[in-house]
Amino acid sequence: MCFSPSASFVASTLLISSGSYCISRVIKTNSYPYLPIAVVPIFFGIQQGFEGMVWLSLNGTVPQATQTYALGFLFFSHFLWLFWMNISVLVIETRKTFKKVLVGLAVIGFLDGVFLYFPLLLHRDWLSVSLVNHSIQYQIHVLSSGLIPPLLGICLYVIVCLTGLFVSENKELNYLGGLLFVAFILTKLIFDYALISVWCFFAAVISCELIYVFYSEQLFEQVDSGN
Repeated sequence: MCFSPSASFVASTLLISSGSYCISRVIKTNSYPYLPIAVVPIFFGIQQGFEGMVWLSLNGTVPQATQTYALGFLFFSHFLWLFWMNISVLVIETRKTFKKVLVGLAVIGFLDGVFLYFPLLLHRDWLSVSLVNHSIQYQIHVLSSGLIPPLLGICLYVIVCLTGLFVSENKELNYLGGLLFVAFILTKLIFDYALISVWCFFAAVISCELIYVFYSEQLFEQVDSGN
């Protein structure tokens, strides 16, 4: 599979449009607790926009800006996504026990994001970006290098990011979490050399499923029926 700047920019446009529709449904139905999950496609769209700029810079259009755009992309992958999904589920969750679990996951994700992302702002040489087999490879030095095996670190990342979707009382969010997990497994098996970039691309496209969820109002109905 070949990826390109045009793929990133097309995905960005589609995602921002999708998120805008989801937000309009939230406003129309006065269902503001669902706003955090509604903005997910927009965040993915902005992230893909940054990656489109990374593509252009690596292709020679604006080479001096590669690292800046890469840091914009990694803000989402190495910081925001570590806690945002858990917060999105937390605000619509009605079960007290699971609310506590989601709060814990969100805090862990936030601290992990600070640990992973913000050192990159201080040590620019800890990040390198290159093109490998028509995909973007982000090579990142982390503070835990040598202490935690890379595979274990990746597994912990996936657990923190997706557990909120799996424990949600809403079946549509369970389904979304399942799709994201399958996308991770396939990416790990086929595109391991560019795992960060490719999984984020697939996850972004999958998040468009939220259009259907908000259009059919299944998200609202399933949770409200449990109140």
